[in-house]
Amino acid sequence: VESRISLVFSHAIDQDSLAEGVVSVTDPEGVVVPTTAWLYYGDGSHVLHLAPQQDWAADTVYTVPVGAGIRTLDGQETTGSSTL
Repeated sequence: VESRISLVFSHAIDQDSLAEGVVSVTDPEGVVVPTTAWLYYGDGSHVLHLAPQQDWAADTVYTVPVGAGIRTLDGQETTGSSTL
């Protein structure tokens, strides 16, 4: 299945705060799926896309853990973790 996951934040994201592992995708067994992440409009965008390096498996539910430390351009920062 060819597609991507998009996360929409309420404020523009500082691309430098997207360190490896702060946002990931896991399969039903909890294994991290290799993805490529990019901000839709480049630095300063509020839309983060995640695309798998290989197609997603059909009929599979993936989880997106989002960690603390994502900063916005206006100085806000995520302080906790969420799972989507």
